[in-house]
Amino acid sequence: MTLFEDTEAKEEGLSQVKITAIGGCGLTQLDRLHDLLGNSVSSLGIDTDRGRLYEAECDQRLLLGEEFTGGDGTGGDDKMGERCLSGNNMQVRDLVSGVKANLIIGGLGGGTATALMSEVSKISRSTGALTIVIATRPFGYEEESKSILAKRKIHSLVRCADSVFLLSNDMLAGVGKGKMAAKEALRRADAALMETVCGMLEFLMPNKRMLLDFGTIKSHLKRGGLCAFATGVSAMRNNAIEALKTAMERFAKLKSDITKAPRALIQFAIDDDVLMDGVRNAFGVAQRVFSKDAQLALGVVFNGVKQGKTRVSIIASGLPLFNEVVELDFLQRHISESENPARRMSSGGVDLPRRRELDRREGITVLNPRRLSEEELKIPAYLRRRMLTKEKKHA
Repeated sequence: MTLFEDTEAKEEGLSQVKITAIGGCGLTQLDRLHDLLGNSVSSLGIDTDRGRLYEAECDQRLLLGEEFTGGDGTGGDDKMGERCLSGNNMQVRDLVSGVKANLIIGGLGGGTATALMSEVSKISRSTGALTIVIATRPFGYEEESKSILAKRKIHSLVRCADSVFLLSNDMLAGVGKGKMAAKEALRRADAALMETVCGMLEFLMPNKRMLLDFGTIKSHLKRGGLCAFATGVSAMRNNAIEALKTAMERFAKLKSDITKAPRALIQFAIDDDVLMDGVRNAFGVAQRVFSKDAQLALGVVFNGVKQGKTRVSIIASGLPLFNEVVELDFLQRHISESENPARRMSSGGVDLPRRRELDRREGITVLNPRRLSEEELKIPAYLRRRMLTKEKKHA
């Protein structure tokens, strides 16, 4: 038996989760989180840019690679980012250890976070902490090289971390759906990222929830692979099903097919006057949305007010990698990066008909996510690879 004093219990609660922000994007989000949450959660900032790091609102700071960069950042070079970490693994381990869960945030496509998130995740997992990564992908209007670099790092993130939440800035901001000011697009992307981070903290931080403890959360997210998060709020009193429907629409908007997810965490934050029958009915609907073999865990938190509102938060884990990730991996096994026909076409080096004729002669089948039809996208990636293998054998 262990007896805890009240102050010790509070310290234990504060040390349960740490937010580790890497690179400029991660530090920017950490600043916003500090304004929202204050000192309720410990934080660590890691960067190669001295000026940006020491402006950040965080409890601990770690400047890497000053001998290589002079403290001015990597300049978008991920190879330089990898060099900056060399020899500092034990220092990183000391800073990320001692917590139950480590939430790592950053943006893919640059030099620092792209290179370091996988390695820091690996170090964090070695300490026994539940390691969760929330990473953003670059906007479509940014350099093509950033998007390609971000795609390449996805496999590494999934291998090194327990769970990975991958957010597309274009999708979050709704870019491409009519005219939108740049400032509004950035605001929407930031708001969606903040919603995901705060939603994860609600699951991980100790609170007076029912039916859902940290052990259950850890069992669902440990080696959870690719994950997706969404939340929904009911506009009507005593209508938990409406909140669930809003969350499902959010998943659809983000193009996350959660119906076949092997595991899911569902947490209802309800006002004190909401009827439990409504929550029970909503959970019954959720069971029909997911596969019959899916492991679903239900949690309930009381908000302490009487307004009849319900908010539901859902984490689906074990999702398959995005089609474009598999296709890029397939592409790299057949052609070198310098001979990438997709890049040649985009630069005007070889026109499309000529490129296809060259591919046919060389026996190369190129999968480009931009040219896949809607019907092809519905076919799971592993089935498409089998089909391609059979076609190649018959040819």
